[in-house]
Amino acid sequence: MNERIATRLHDALTACRRIESITSGLDLTAYLQNDVVRLAIERLLEITGEALNVASRDEPELLAAIPDIALAVGLRNKIAHDYDDISDEVIWDTITTDIPTMRRQIEAAMADAPPLSP
Repeated sequence: MNERIATRLHDALTACRRIESITSGLDLTAYLQNDVVRLAIERLLEITGEALNVASRDEPELLAAIPDIALAVGLRNKIAHDYDDISDEVIWDTITTDIPTMRRQIEAAMADAPPLSP
């Protein structure tokens, strides 16, 4: 794995961890009532999807290590291009169900990653 791919995976991992941190202790009602949190989460989901998209284009083997790449990329595209039809419930389900799994997949894929340059 080259440094460019490691950097993209690091970006996706950081975004997943931030999503988990920001939404820790929230339920769907609290999430829906906080526009700032919802906007931050949507941005972090965009970053996750784009970073994984670029990394998997450069190293297609990542698709086996991170099976949820297609989900992340599809959601990123939905947020970016079909923003007026985003279901907050789908986003919440992604946060609570898919993000923890994806974070673990990325962490495992990064086990052999080179250290990032400062």
